[in-house]
Amino acid sequence: MKQLIKLLTSIFTLLLVFNTMLSVSSSAKKPFSGKTFSVATSPNFPPFENKTVDSNGDSKIVGFDMDLLKKLSKDLGFKYKIKETDFTGLIGYLQSGRASLVISGMTATPERAKSVDFSKSYFNAKTAVLHKNNIKIKSGKDLKGLKVAAVFNTQYADQAKKLAAKVTTLDTGTLVAQDLWNGSVQAAMMDQTKAETLLKDHKGYSYYVFTNKELNLSTPNTFSIAFTKGKNKKLQAAINQKLKKYKKDGTLKKIAKKWMGTKVADYQ
Repeated sequence: MKQLIKLLTSIFTLLLVFNTMLSVSSSAKKPFSGKTFSVATSPNFPPFENKTVDSNGDSKIVGFDMDLLKKLSKDLGFKYKIKETDFTGLIGYLQSGRASLVISGMTATPERAKSVDFSKSYFNAKTAVLHKNNIKIKSGKDLKGLKVAAVFNTQYADQAKKLAAKVTTLDTGTLVAQDLWNGSVQAAMMDQTKAETLLKDHKGYSYYVFTNKELNLSTPNTFSIAFTKGKNKKLQAAINQKLKKYKKDGTLKKIAKKWMGTKVADYQ
């Protein structure tokens, strides 16, 4: 009887050690289990993020960035709450502590990097100008003197100004597109993926994709995740590791194909 009790005690001890090891291993793989982060986004930049209504009539935000966020959440173990704001308010959300990170098709410019920290890039962006077919744009030089709309405080507005266009800046991509549809401007600067999306529902328009040389860029346009300056360094490092893995194993390209098709995904 004593031997049986001793055997059962040994088995129980081994099971306890095994479960502890599994718990430690799981915690190591998902270092942010139990954590919840507030994530700011501007849901008017399809196919990266935009609001839609499901079959039950409920509003939700979908897109490339949302799928990437969901994947990061699953692999690192954290939960998140979405905070919506205009693109111009995103950095303010980080600075005020209303959000811990931003994922919203944001380019890590030197100016923005003074206010926030950035992850490694997760998407290679291409700047395009959307215009009516009766306006011929074959190079950056053709923007000189044209009335061009772009979202305020974005690289697209800055690039249009550098190409000598007459720039109208607006708060959202939706307003930019509306100005183009109603003829208030002759063209609109935006990401190629958004231009491709808009063309699906609007005939009689085309877009031109600029080269880095035309835009005087020393490095490619890329999108990154932003973090509160000087905080969340462990989360930033963990996300950087995952982004590196996602690039290598094809995860990012798979998400891009889902939302943008093979043509755009091939840039990744």
